[in-house]
Amino acid sequence: MNQREYTFRMDFMPVFLFVYIVGSVLGALAIVSWVSLDPGLDVERNVMLETVGFYIMLFSPPYSILCAVVMNRYFTYIVSEDGIRGQNLLGKSQFVPWKAIRQINPIHIGNLRYARIVSETEKLPLWFPLFLNDEKIFARSLQELAPEGNAIRIVANR
Repeated sequence: MNQREYTFRMDFMPVFLFVYIVGSVLGALAIVSWVSLDPGLDVERNVMLETVGFYIMLFSPPYSILCAVVMNRYFTYIVSEDGIRGQNLLGKSQFVPWKAIRQINPIHIGNLRYARIVSETEKLPLWFPLFLNDEKIFARSLQELAPEGNAIRIVANR
């Protein structure tokens, strides 16, 4: 018997923007705090800070692209007739049967939205991204495969 299932990956752009913005802001904050902690900078240290700032600006986009590509390729999410598969907070693949879903909590980390799925069978919750490569098919797959009355259907309606 063939089982219906849909496979999804994270959408590239939200991950890229998150890594790019967070990396750039943290790098800028590091430079600003370094300058403010030692206001009597000599020319040599000032040139070093400018160089570090230049490298942050230069390498932040390619680093963000690399992170987004790796996350897009490494993490897969599956919706099937039996349940939902994804990764927990530690990155370990985890399957949660529909009937074992106890609670779903929305989580926002910057521009990234997740559904934190608490299961009766697993110790750690499943973190399911809501920024998938095809959100319409994802919503349709939940409506099609999740049992009527299951809490995950709320996610499909959003």
